[in-house]
Amino acid sequence: MVSSSISISGPRTLADTPKALAARLSGVSEPRVFTSQLKPGAIVAGKFTVVETIKTGQMGSVYLVKGPGGELCAMKVPNGNTAEILGPNIKALKGESDTLRILSEGSPSRHIPRFFEGPSEDHNHLILEYIDGVALDVEIKRGVPLKELLGITVDVIGALKTAWEFGIVHKDVKPANVVRRKDGSAVLLDWGLAKYEKEEGSVIGTPAYMSPEQMWGEDLDHRSDIYSTGILLHEMIARERPFSQSEKFLGFLRIKDEKEKRGLPVIQGIPGSVQKLLSKMTESDREKRHQNYDELLGEIKAIQQELSEIEERIAAFRYANKNCFYYPPRTVAEEPPSVFADTLLWVRA
Repeated sequence: MVSSSISISGPRTLADTPKALAARLSGVSEPRVFTSQLKPGAIVAGKFTVVETIKTGQMGSVYLVKGPGGELCAMKVPNGNTAEILGPNIKALKGESDTLRILSEGSPSRHIPRFFEGPSEDHNHLILEYIDGVALDVEIKRGVPLKELLGITVDVIGALKTAWEFGIVHKDVKPANVVRRKDGSAVLLDWGLAKYEKEEGSVIGTPAYMSPEQMWGEDLDHRSDIYSTGILLHEMIARERPFSQSEKFLGFLRIKDEKEKRGLPVIQGIPGSVQKLLSKMTESDREKRHQNYDELLGEIKAIQQELSEIEERIAAFRYANKNCFYYPPRTVAEEPPSVFADTLLWVRA
C-alpha cells in the first residue's frame, strides 16, 4: 500500500509546550493528497495499462496494471503538484526501488513483494508484484483469532529478518503496510523509508508506531522494527492503537527528558505469556527488548504451542461433556480451568 508517514522537523524538547507539540503533530497527521490521477486504460511507459487504482496516500499512489504479456502488476508512482512536495516523494520511491531490488535479488521472500522495474531517467514509477489480498488494517476490524495474529506477526518478522540480513530497517511497520494473501500469509509493503536519508533534526515515520529512538532521530537497527511490530501486534489483538499519535509523541518527551518508562496498556483476557511478549517487544530501552529476531521468533512459537495445547484440552473437555446441558456452565463440577475461560475468546473468536 502507500505510506502515510510524516516528517517532523525542528527541536523536540520540553522547551516546546505539550500543546504546541500536539498542534504540530495534528497539523501534519492528515496532509492534503495530490494524486497523479491515472485513469483506467491509460498507457504508462508505452507498455503498462492501468486497470484500476488500488490506493492513494500522501507519498504516492498504487495502481493495478497489466504488463506487456497481460500479467498483473502493482505500479507505484509519487504524488505531488509542486517540486517541494514531489521531490521527497520521488526520493522515497527511488529508495524503495533500491531496497526491493536488493532483497529480490539477494534473498527472495514471499513476505516481501518482488521487484520488477524501478524509476529511470525516463519515468518515475516502480513496478512490483501484485499482492491479491486484504490490508491488515481492514482485516483486524473483523476480528482475527489470536493464533492467526501470531502467525501474521511471524510473517512480518520473517520479512524484517530478511531485510536485516542486508542491514535494512523498514522504519514504518503498521497494519496499513501489511497485506494478507488469500492463503492467509502476510506480506510487508511500503519500504520507502528504509533507505530514505532524512535531514538532520527531522523525524520520518508514523508516530503511533515509532520506537523512542526513531522519534528522537537516533541511529536505528532491527530493534526499532521489533518495537513497531510489538505495537502492531497489540493493535491487532486489542483492535485499537495503544496510544494516539499525540499521546505517543508527548510520552516520548517524558521518556527522553525524565527517564520515565511508558508501558503498553494491559489487554484484559489474553494469556500472560502474550502480555509479557508485548511488554518486552515495546520496552522503551532497546537494550531490554529482544536482541535478535531468532530470540523473538522462539518466544512466539512457544506461545503458539501453548495455545495449541489449550485448544486440544478445550476440545477434549467438550467431547467428554458433549451430552451435558448445564446452565450456566460454571455449575458443571468438571468445569475447565480458568485459563480456558481467559484464553477461549482469543483462540476461538
